[in-house]
Amino acid sequence: MLNNRRATFILAFIMAVVLWAYVLGEVDPMRTVTIRDIPIRFLNETALDDESLVITETDYTTISVTFEAKRSLANKIKESDFHATANLKGLTQGDNIVDVELTKPSNINLESVSHEHINITTDKLIEAEKEIKVVLTNESSKDTEPKILRLSEHQVKVSGAATQVNKVERVLAKLDASRVTDDPNSISADLEAVDTNDVQVEGVELNAKNIYVTAILKYLKSVDLVVPVSGRDSGSISRGYSAPDSIVIKGSEADLEDLDSITCEPVDISDLYENKSIPLVPILPKGIEMSDESENLALEVAVYNAGVAEFDFDETYVNIVGIDENSSVKIHEIDINVKVKGASTVINSLTADDLMLTADASDLTTGTHTVDVDVKVDKAGVDLIEVKPQKITIDVNTN
Repeated sequence: MLNNRRATFILAFIMAVVLWAYVLGEVDPMRTVTIRDIPIRFLNETALDDESLVITETDYTTISVTFEAKRSLANKIKESDFHATANLKGLTQGDNIVDVELTKPSNINLESVSHEHINITTDKLIEAEKEIKVVLTNESSKDTEPKILRLSEHQVKVSGAATQVNKVERVLAKLDASRVTDDPNSISADLEAVDTNDVQVEGVELNAKNIYVTAILKYLKSVDLVVPVSGRDSGSISRGYSAPDSIVIKGSEADLEDLDSITCEPVDISDLYENKSIPLVPILPKGIEMSDESENLALEVAVYNAGVAEFDFDETYVNIVGIDENSSVKIHEIDINVKVKGASTVINSLTADDLMLTADASDLTTGTHTVDVDVKVDKAGVDLIEVKPQKITIDVNTN
């Protein structure tokens, strides 16, 4: 009984195999196949050049197709049997919808195409000159710093889509600091277009890939910084300040050897009535320069108990003095701004009535004249009065 069942199973299996082979070999059933990542080829790219346009974005660069074919044929069809094209002729600046044309094998039934249209964005192709800035790479020593002597080029042309070129703030020349020596030498530095944050701007081209930078290695030394300051207690208020106590300079080892300090140009803070940062100007001996890390040295001034008040007047507030009884004066229309500075306890309580505006017309003949405006405040604690404009125009007539 068992042998009969086994024989029956074997016979059924053989018949199934034979039937399947018949179906495959003789019937050849239809099969559905999907082929992906068929590249889209762009036609008439020169048409963009003629219009000074450049492609900035394309939503799709490949397509997928689904088709039906006999199994024996479907197994032979490859990606290269399909050709997808998009015609760039007639594109305008901005967004464009472009048809995707597909060429396929003739003996298949096409069921679907993933993208029959694609969006192509174009922009105007422009060119602009950009300044080159040298930046150092591979700095390893804290005791030396390269000095840039000259560049083979100071500007480079950047071309590409207007939106991208306009992002370019400058072009960096990347100088390998490890190649700079004690003797001047010319070193190739690669160029990179960057934005205001020194981030590389993609999609632009430079008319040069590199420039040559001539540099020499300088030695660094930190020395005392002397800052002569005057006017701390000038007028009715007091002032405080802080300044760096050292500066890092660079030069040859011989020039640096005997240097222990650098003095700045004197700074007068007597006319300051507001906190202020004042750039310092070191007086450097011949052959000595400031290190990059000591750039932007500044004196920070703090002003205590100072007051500033502003008042606006017109010509009717000006009192003309020095006119004899046989003459008359007419003042031309004018707006006068007066700024008063001094101790806050006095300045904050001032009013326009506390200010006296006068102009001296003594010895003036008949005609039109320009005279100074004098402003006085009869209160202690007022240090400085600024008048804009300082002159007014008057007409003198003899009766």
